Amino acid sequence: MARVLINDEWYDEVSAKALRESEFEEIFLRNVDIIYPDYYTIPFKIIVESEYGNAKADLALIDRDYLNWWVVEVEMSRHSLNSHVLPQVEILSNALYDAEIAAFFHKKNPTLDLQRLDALLKGKQPRVMVVLDIPKDKWSQKLEKYNAILSIFQIFRSQNGNLIFRLNGEYPHKFTPNQSKCKFPQLLNRFLKVESPAILNILDKEKISIICDGATTEWKRIDIKDSVYLYPVSYNPLDIKKDYLLLQKPDNTYHLKELKKSKSYGISSRP
Repeated sequence: MARVLINDEWYDEVSAKALRESEFEEIFLRNVDIIYPDYYTIPFKIIVESEYGNAKADLALIDRDYLNWWVVEVEMSRHSLNSHVLPQVEILSNALYDAEIAAFFHKKNPTLDLQRLDALLKGKQPRVMVVLDIPKDKWSQKLEKYNAILSIFQIFRSQNGNLIFRLNGEYPHKFTPNQSKCKFPQLLNRFLKVESPAILNILDKEKISIICDGATTEWKRIDIKDSVYLYPVSYNPLDIKKDYLLLQKPDNTYHLKELKKSKSYGISSRP
């Protein structure tokens, strides 16, 4: 077992076998605001549905700029990855997160902007993060199938009962404000899907001017189910085979630029 010395006080790693699942989850949830300062943290103890079944997550992380969000599943290493964890992740990755879920989040935290929250849930399916008590071989690789990540939360306790924590593995990335990746879906190739629609200052069916290659073009916002699209009012000036970046400048003008695959579009990560 690992030990940590801080201010002349030794902290011993708490064995995963010594913790009940409810105790591990309670300690983690009690400290999430410190662990994820870039996000609103909301207990997420309601059932969501997908074509693969129903599941209940533990936590939702809402980006404070309303550009992305995460669903968090707290697990113990003694659980089976294949028969327990992966089925849960598959459901949570594909579940329907609609206006009812947005209203639930707002009720839990009334400081949230309900309009921007609703736009976020419409435009972007959450990624799933599994929080585990100890590292486990090959878990990350199998979670990649669902675009999910694995984070390790380890607890250390001193003889005086004080706790410290070690966070390892992956961490939810933070998007740059006022940017959104956009692409043309294969089956709706005249509709430009906006991944982070919270940056749009228009509602469904309203029009917006966007500068493309120095020229002003007109687009209409179209909300379809849980997604937000931009539809060209007259002609489409973009190549439907390419991805784009929608930028909102400080003067509140919008610009569309081609997103080169070899370049970053404003994601930063932390270890």
